[in-house]
Amino acid sequence: MKKQWLYKTLFVFLLVALTPTLTRQALATAFASPGLSIQGKALTPERAIASRPAEFTLPGLSVSGINIVANGQPVRLHGVSMGDPFWARNPAWYPQYSTADYADLAQNWGANVVRISIFPTQWKHTDHAALLAGLAQEVDAALNNGLYVIISYHVIGWPDGWYQAAYPGNPADTYDSSLSVATSFWTQMAQTYGADTRIIFDLWNEPAHDAGDWNDITYWAILKPSYESLIQAVRGNGGQNIVLATGSGWASWLDGIKDNPLADSNVVYAYHKYSVEGANTPAEWNRDTGGLIGVKPVIVSEWGYEDADVTNPTWPGSQATYGEPFMQWLDANQLSNLAWMYHHDWTPALLKADGGLTLYGTFVKGYLSSSSPVHFAVIGDYGSAGQAELDVANQVKSWNPNFIVTVGDNNYPLGAAGTIDANIGQYYHDFIYPYSGAYGAGATHNRFFPILGNHDWYTTNAQPYLDYFSLPNNERYYDFVQGPAHFFMLDCYENEADGNTETSVQAMWLKNALLTSASPWNLVLVHYAPFSSGTHGSNTTLQWPYQAWGADAVLSGHDHTYERILQNGLPYFVNGLGGSSLYSFGTPVAGSQLRYNADYGAMLVDATDTTINFQFITRNGTVIDSFTITRNLFLPLILR
Repeated sequence: MKKQWLYKTLFVFLLVALTPTLTRQALATAFASPGLSIQGKALTPERAIASRPAEFTLPGLSVSGINIVANGQPVRLHGVSMGDPFWARNPAWYPQYSTADYADLAQNWGANVVRISIFPTQWKHTDHAALLAGLAQEVDAALNNGLYVIISYHVIGWPDGWYQAAYPGNPADTYDSSLSVATSFWTQMAQTYGADTRIIFDLWNEPAHDAGDWNDITYWAILKPSYESLIQAVRGNGGQNIVLATGSGWASWLDGIKDNPLADSNVVYAYHKYSVEGANTPAEWNRDTGGLIGVKPVIVSEWGYEDADVTNPTWPGSQATYGEPFMQWLDANQLSNLAWMYHHDWTPALLKADGGLTLYGTFVKGYLSSSSPVHFAVIGDYGSAGQAELDVANQVKSWNPNFIVTVGDNNYPLGAAGTIDANIGQYYHDFIYPYSGAYGAGATHNRFFPILGNHDWYTTNAQPYLDYFSLPNNERYYDFVQGPAHFFMLDCYENEADGNTETSVQAMWLKNALLTSASPWNLVLVHYAPFSSGTHGSNTTLQWPYQAWGADAVLSGHDHTYERILQNGLPYFVNGLGGSSLYSFGTPVAGSQLRYNADYGAMLVDATDTTINFQFITRNGTVIDSFTITRNLFLPLILR
């Protein structure tokens, strides 16, 4: 993507190249950080995020399957682009920016990665010792504050071909696309930083075949050899780092890569996407990425928009039209991402000239720093259209939850089309998107995530349910991510086409998804309760090895009771008091900690990166149960 580059003049650039204040810094070439093995996700109670101890050493990164991993565990990177040390961050031009910015980004923004650029013209004309020293100041400041670093060779153009014209007054070769110059740069970077796998190499910022490369033409086959050459320069000079590669169209078109990927095992594919009116949809983003998501590791290394506070924006958008939908897409696909840019002159700008935040910057900071808290409700066995359901719905809405999940039996008694809107939409339409029922306008984006219960299946193939909701995957079972929580929504019914046993297709999907999840908290929702002291009792068919696969809690319904059960330290919740009827208890099952069936209610859950609290609250506001899991993790500010 092209940005409005607001650079200084050639005269000042040459002055910086010669300035004596850029004294050489010690360049670290060996680190105590461990290399990373390729493992599954065998999660223990220590898997969470803690404050960084003074002696903490940020672990190195590598690729495993579709994930970036640290110490064998999936890592999701999220941060901002910083620009380059000599133009955007030159203290003579912009004294408000300094290496102290990295502490602010780590501590107050919640970032865990930054991207630092070097332009081809800088590598060609600046004294290399001075350039390496200036780069090292920024890199070391970031690493010392617990931030991973992406070094980007900020070329825009085609290897040994066309390159983008410079902003007026800047060097004509700002984006010089000479492959030999790029090879020289990456040879030096590998020799300098190749042993430090906390640093990622972005080999070629934005390939663009020509000035008209906006027409979704697939050039990957002729671009790939240039990436192979640059990777050889890195590996041949000791570079063990992850490298980023991308497609054409200013890194916005990744088509062709999936069926013809690079052979190197430590590659992540980069995607750049800015707000374009009329093309801000998941369908567009999925098409752009060419089927790579879920097949190869993908990072969105540039994204952004300009909100109503910007005059004559190049990338017009808003939090509602771009920010929130794009973040939901990123979260749903667990994509690492970096917003452009931590500056006021380079757009889309996160900052204003006075140091405050633009509307876009406010949104990005909120997104990064709130990767933790989510505040959501869990309702179960609720869909009976009566006073009890109304009371529970009003109690739930009084909590102002970010979203609602259900544990099934959404539409009594038979899951019929004629009752579904009265049973669900009447009470929860303002959380549902798209909503076409009779009770209101619905939500602007979906905040209601149900699972199937047996009553939802009683009309053939659960068709009314599938018609009423728009959900991910095959809609019968699916997963999604909100903040630090990853939800795995199962279909337990006997007629499920992909089975409901431990060895079924559905179970293997769950196992793989849990093992590869990069989220601090993995929550499994299944209607039939694997363990219950209620009328229906425990469903042994659903006693899958959730804990071994990486689950942190299992939430169910079916029995119209509330119960908390611990099995080998894993909490199981039965939450079926959403409004249908009340059941009695039988003999308590082993591990039963608390049982309640005196009134209707729902669960309220609050999750941060380090804690998750589960409450059951009755329709009149009485807290019956509160259960918290707190963890200390070896990785600070890494996982989302």
